[in-house]
Amino acid sequence: MSMIHHADICQALYLASITENVSTGIYNVSDCFPSSVRELLNIVGVSSAFSKNSPEINPFGMILSTNAIENELGFEAQYPSFKVANIKKAL
Repeated sequence: MSMIHHADICQALYLASITENVSTGIYNVSDCFPSSVRELLNIVGVSSAFSKNSPEINPFGMILSTNAIENELGFEAQYPSFKVANIKKAL
């Protein structure tokens, strides 16, 4: 599942506001390494919510392409994943 850190949203908004001559001005803003629901719960210590027999939600059904904002505005996520944000204590 694609997610985004609030600091990266601010960066995206800033880049969109200062960049001239953008092609559409419509961009997806998302992390670089989508996580499954199970991974997110494990990171925050709620791993007991799923049993070993629980079906895994397919994260690839919830992934956004960020090619346009990266190519047109030079966007690069400061927190490319939920795991990185957690390690940097930025949750």
